[in-house]
Amino acid sequence: MSDKIVDWFKNNKLTCTVVGVGLGGILLFMLPYLILGENSYLLIWDNLDSEILFNKINAKRFFNFKGTVPELMDIDIMAVNSFSVFQLPFYAIFPTFWAYIINDIIVRITAYFGMYLALEILLRNKYRFINIMVSLLYACLPFFTIYGLTGAGMPLAFWALYKIYRKEKLIRAYIAVAFYTIASSLILIGYFVIALLIITCIVFACRKQTRKTQFHFYIATVVMIALYVLCNLKMIILIFSDYESHRVVWDLSYIKIDLINDIKTLVPLTLSKFLGSDHVYLGLHFNILIPLLCVTVFWIGTIARIKDKNPNSNYYWRLLGILLAINLLLSFLTVLTATTLILKIINFLIGPSFSIHRFYYLMPFISFTATATSLVLVSHWVRQFFQERVALITSSVIILLVCVSSFLVSHSVKYIAYGMEEATYFTNVSYILTGKQPTQVPTYKQFYDEKLFSMVDEYIARPKSEYKVASLGIFPAISSYNGFHTIDGHSQFYSYEHWKKFRKIIAPEIEKADSMSDWPGKKVLYPSGAATWFNWGNQCYLFSSESDKFLYPKRDAEQIENLDLNIEAFTAMGGEYIFSTVKVLNHIDLGLIEHGPFEHDKSFYRIYLYEVEKK
Repeated sequence: MSDKIVDWFKNNKLTCTVVGVGLGGILLFMLPYLILGENSYLLIWDNLDSEILFNKINAKRFFNFKGTVPELMDIDIMAVNSFSVFQLPFYAIFPTFWAYIINDIIVRITAYFGMYLALEILLRNKYRFINIMVSLLYACLPFFTIYGLTGAGMPLAFWALYKIYRKEKLIRAYIAVAFYTIASSLILIGYFVIALLIITCIVFACRKQTRKTQFHFYIATVVMIALYVLCNLKMIILIFSDYESHRVVWDLSYIKIDLINDIKTLVPLTLSKFLGSDHVYLGLHFNILIPLLCVTVFWIGTIARIKDKNPNSNYYWRLLGILLAINLLLSFLTVLTATTLILKIINFLIGPSFSIHRFYYLMPFISFTATATSLVLVSHWVRQFFQERVALITSSVIILLVCVSSFLVSHSVKYIAYGMEEATYFTNVSYILTGKQPTQVPTYKQFYDEKLFSMVDEYIARPKSEYKVASLGIFPAISSYNGFHTIDGHSQFYSYEHWKKFRKIIAPEIEKADSMSDWPGKKVLYPSGAATWFNWGNQCYLFSSESDKFLYPKRDAEQIENLDLNIEAFTAMGGEYIFSTVKVLNHIDLGLIEHGPFEHDKSFYRIYLYEVEKK
């Protein structure tokens, strides 16, 4: 038996290398999170502040089609969206943090093997060292794994559809299509993929050569549509019902680019997009090494192409040119669809809340395929100037330098969201090596701080179902995570009626904010002042025109001198308590009783509990 195993490894060295490097590299990458556990630093924006909570809620209520979620603004259960149905069982079985990490690992493993398989096709089953290194670099991008395979799984989707087109490995390809669909988001990218597939099917049907030969491609398209519908059935039913969401007040034209008068801005904005991507891959957004490498290689090659003696180079030059052109086109379309004229057309045809520009999810896959192609061409040049052994070593060093430097840049970028600097991958590495914690950003455990909120719960000493709360200077998702019933929160689809009622609470602060030309929160929280409450409104939060952040550590000892809220409107929605990380100096004038503060040695926050005075 042992001899057979040894023989199998000898006969499958390539497979073992690909699997070993991929799994080993991803395990090494995830090691800081596995070591630190809940003491890890995770991204807050669109992650801890919302999506993790949605998954936790959906894991318990996925098959419920009636009722509301009292922990989240009494929102209709049909309106609680999950961007990746595949990960929900993890949240039902495992503790929330470990469910997140398990999904993260699976997404990265899928990204690695998907990229490897896609590059096997595009690089013609050659240059496997380049393939492995670029695939591993792609898998370790700082993307939002909470969105599942929405962006990370693009290479796998490409491989599956290509194999179906070629009628090769059909069973595996169908499984890959199904897996990608249930693990990705219809809202973020699915509609674009489906539209692309339908157009392709129409083209096949119109051509005699492919009309009857692409039956499997038609079936794959139907399978993808059917699975997207099943995974998002509740949301689809709600959209076609008489349910009126807060999206009726959306006006995405606050992203104002005047196509006629600001035509000059299209070029720099397009180049900015081309040199990165979008927030789904934070590091790539600032990592100009990847596109600059590709552009530089292509530019040099168009001049010195005659000197390239490799007979296969023509294919790779064409491939690189096509990939760069596609990314440039996607960059232009992303900017174009944000112009006032195009937004008005979209608003008229589809509705004000439809984000058509999300095809940028394709860009990372295309960028890294272009990177692999560029490295292939670089290796061709090296072989022309050096002997075989020296060329091999030189090429390997160049490939490693490109991949390592890109990894370091991607994970070193510090992103500022909600008025605070987000932690990076190296924040966790530094914490392990030095034992020093940053003071301005919480760990996962500190963010949700179940111990602190159990102290507040014990102090209130009432069943949570008897009262409702709101949060100030702290994300409402934290209260929801700890089981409190909230009137505030982050949601993409809560009711318009709730929006109108909540607006009455914060109306005085909105008026104050709009009357100030440069109030502290304007640049950080609300790009157009408090007007974004009307333009977007997903963040149904209490706020103060005196504050510039959504989250305050206790070391800041922040105070608000004149908080102006409509407490009558607050109590009309069932609100009795406000959890605040900032001290409200005029709480007596508002008719609020202050309790606390509550904190413990390892807490990131200091919670002031404000109770509405009984009349």
